[in-house]
Amino acid sequence: METGHSEAALKHLVEARKAAPEQTRYHPEARESAEKPRTHIPSLCWVARPGDVRRCTEHEEHDGDHYHAYSRTFWPRRAGETQ
Repeated sequence: METGHSEAALKHLVEARKAAPEQTRYHPEARESAEKPRTHIPSLCWVARPGDVRRCTEHEEHDGDHYHAYSRTFWPRRAGETQ
């Protein structure tokens, strides 16, 4: 099978994975760590403005209208709207 990589490069990758498997995405414990509870980090609301590419740049639990800081535009919150 042609991969476009030289034999030396492929050999180096195999040896690197054998030497430090914990640093590869194929490590068996990687799946276990993904199942641990995550710490909540406050973020942006990021709701898209209807018919536009702009998104709300307020904090995620803000009250009132959505706001895009760079263009200074507001739009109303719709009923039942979620992130």
